[in-house]
Amino acid sequence: MNPQEGAPGRARGRARGRARGSTTEPARRPGEQAGEPSGPPAAAAAAAASHADVPTVSGRASHRGGPRVDTRPGAGAPEREMAGMSIGGASNYPMYQEVDLRPSTMLNKQGTSGTPCSLVSNVFPITCAKDWVLYQYHVDFNPDIENKQTRLGMVYRHSRPNGALGDPILFDGMCLYMTRKMETFDLFSQRDSDGANIRITIKPVAELRRSTGVLEVDGQLMTVFNNLFKKVLGILKLTKVGQHYFNPDLKIEKANHRLEIWPGFQTAIRSFDGGIMLQCDIAHKIMRIDSVLDIMYELNQRGGNIQEACARMIIGGIVLTRYNNKTYTIDDIEWNENPSSTFPKKDGTAVTYNEYYKTTHDCTIHDAKQPLLISNATKKDRRAGRTEPYKLIPELCIMTGLSEDARSNFQLMRDVAETTRVRPDARAQRLEAFLTQINSHPEVTTMMQQWGLSFSERLQPITSRVLVAETVQMRRGNGNELVNLKYQAEVADWGGDLKDKKMVGSIALRSWVMVATKRDSEKAQNAVQMLRRVGGPLGMAVEQPRMVYLTDDRTNTFLQAIRQELRPDLQLVMALCPNNRKDRYDAIKKLLCLDNAVPSQVILTKTLAKNVMSVMTKVAMQINCKLGGSVWGVPIPLKSVMFIGFDTYHDSSQKNRSVGAFVASLTHDCTRYTSSVMFQHNHQELVDGLQTSITAALRAYNSHNGGLPDRIMVFRDGVGEGQLPVVREHEVKQFMRCFKQFGDDYNPKFTFTVVTKRVNARFMRKDKRRGNLENPAPGTVIDTVVTNINRWDFYLVCQSVRQGSVTPTAFNILHDTSGLASEHHQRLAYKLAHLYYNWPGTIRVPAPCQYAHKLAFLVGQSLHRDPHLALADKLYYL
Repeated sequence: MNPQEGAPGRARGRARGRARGSTTEPARRPGEQAGEPSGPPAAAAAAAASHADVPTVSGRASHRGGPRVDTRPGAGAPEREMAGMSIGGASNYPMYQEVDLRPSTMLNKQGTSGTPCSLVSNVFPITCAKDWVLYQYHVDFNPDIENKQTRLGMVYRHSRPNGALGDPILFDGMCLYMTRKMETFDLFSQRDSDGANIRITIKPVAELRRSTGVLEVDGQLMTVFNNLFKKVLGILKLTKVGQHYFNPDLKIEKANHRLEIWPGFQTAIRSFDGGIMLQCDIAHKIMRIDSVLDIMYELNQRGGNIQEACARMIIGGIVLTRYNNKTYTIDDIEWNENPSSTFPKKDGTAVTYNEYYKTTHDCTIHDAKQPLLISNATKKDRRAGRTEPYKLIPELCIMTGLSEDARSNFQLMRDVAETTRVRPDARAQRLEAFLTQINSHPEVTTMMQQWGLSFSERLQPITSRVLVAETVQMRRGNGNELVNLKYQAEVADWGGDLKDKKMVGSIALRSWVMVATKRDSEKAQNAVQMLRRVGGPLGMAVEQPRMVYLTDDRTNTFLQAIRQELRPDLQLVMALCPNNRKDRYDAIKKLLCLDNAVPSQVILTKTLAKNVMSVMTKVAMQINCKLGGSVWGVPIPLKSVMFIGFDTYHDSSQKNRSVGAFVASLTHDCTRYTSSVMFQHNHQELVDGLQTSITAALRAYNSHNGGLPDRIMVFRDGVGEGQLPVVREHEVKQFMRCFKQFGDDYNPKFTFTVVTKRVNARFMRKDKRRGNLENPAPGTVIDTVVTNINRWDFYLVCQSVRQGSVTPTAFNILHDTSGLASEHHQRLAYKLAHLYYNWPGTIRVPAPCQYAHKLAFLVGQSLHRDPHLALADKLYYL
């Protein structure tokens, strides 16, 4: 391959919206994401799926911007040879740590209200003998050995039959664990590279024992158990890809889509309120059959600038190297190098990539002119002392996950979902079969007996509660009094009872513009007619707009027409677009959200293809919210309270910048909001500019209500589990400092809760009639046994799903001076899940969190700047 040979420099770019990594069930409903494909933010996939502000007729596919996970690619080739440096000492490998994050005000994390319900969870208890003990030793090398692999080899050499250490042992490069107690002693090993004699000193450090019938919660113990389980997975010959383990021998081929799906498991041994248990769930890895080089060939055949095309398609994606099943994130493409280029070996001699791969991996490279893929060193690599990037051969790499084109292919996504969506009963059977396989494998059984441990083969039973169904209210069609909407608690959806109901707070739409191409003029007129028709029964007066028809659908044509219609009393601009071109959508939003303060509604013509009344009913509700109104309400007993949602999203225009979105309620019933955004560099999720947003929100609340709130309840989204201690120390204190700006006597009752959607916990209940396992009902709360022993946390199942297994949402209360009991926090979280106006049903997170995400996504994907201040008190980002 020789595309544009001699072109200087590298092709640069960023991935936009490719879903990658291991996957469970794809997302279905707004805010649900019941185990969607894991990977970096699927930004443009969400935007391209509908750059319109209106969902499709079914309303089931609103995307929340995609997951954000650390892929942590492992070492690859020609890693150690090419780096010409050591891997680093064992101290570079962080120890699993459990930090006590329980607020001092927590007395009892379990609630009391609701109907008891029996469930099973995807955790398996670990048992051991009553006198079980594990001995920990520290290992020193003299002279010192930096390379971890060398350290491991020297120690494990003494664990062989008749070795001084015996069997079993576990060594991580610094700490040695055995079931035998020994005093300090020395061993000697020869270094293979130069024959030097190395003294190995082993000193006893600690004894890890079981306590009161349950294993002690100890970070080192967690590390030992997880390392042991990695050995178990290795014995079962599962292949590690990324952070999870898969079985390529059981791959499911989708030949018509040139894909294959690897089944596997994601596992972790953790400390719970019920003891130390193995948490295990099903995972799937989507692999493309084509190599990266095949993709380059295809792009080259399409014509155009091949370097730019490859940058858009490949950079930012995750590839798997076929020769060692390692994953890498592609950061660049080196067009000035190819497999015939050389790199220095450790001994200083030069070797070509062709020679290296042939001698080391027995791989023959056929295209001598293909460019090289660049993967920068990860944080883990840098901790280990490596700063040089990895250089990979496209011919030997395959892309993981799905491309943007693939995700927009309905047939492909349906075929993938047939494999990745697993019903609760099938999930339970596969998990229990996996544990049975572990316990019946002779080699695994022998190893676990040596360590004195064993795993249960049955899912852990737990007792949960189903909260009472909430009351959702709108106004009576022929009056203004509030009436309760009818909806089935089992599905938590009240969309069928909106007929003849008025919105709680309606705003008349009198001055507005409809912009469409002449070709779509009939559809535009029908949409306007239907909007006016459905607006009346909803309590929203809709006047006839000014109709503007365009000669073409170019972006500049849309912008020029909109500019000509701008005037001080303009309430809304509606644009009917023939397709979902991102540049046009972004340009319209920038014009109306940055340079002007006019809410906008973008609709795709295909959305109006059928069931126009249903679509325009949702449009009417959405427009009403963008103008400052509200649709329905839920009774909230607390008064003088501000609910805050906070989320972050990586800015697609700048590689190292993130957008933080801050949304705060102005009314205690969460029907009016104020918002602001802030920017943070270097991919930091934790935002330092919180105080400005907090101050602005409190002033807006004071102006709207004539006083400051007595309570402030924050729901923080977008936080990884490892960041919880930093969030508590960093962000919570910013709130506390900000309160003092309003006087030393202002000390509101304050709660800070982290909301986590991407969790591995799964829960299943037994169907009393059929006897099989099914998803828990919406409103199910789990606050015992499988919750974290060091946190004030609970799981809440907010939604009902029709396919696959529902994913619960985790709530971690990091700070609380509210005086509220656990059940009050649980019921409030469930109430707020009813107040997202883009969906007539519950969502996975409290509404302020979802609004914060919508704002962060709009700014991070389309605006890239602070929105106009005049829009702050409107939900213009819906």
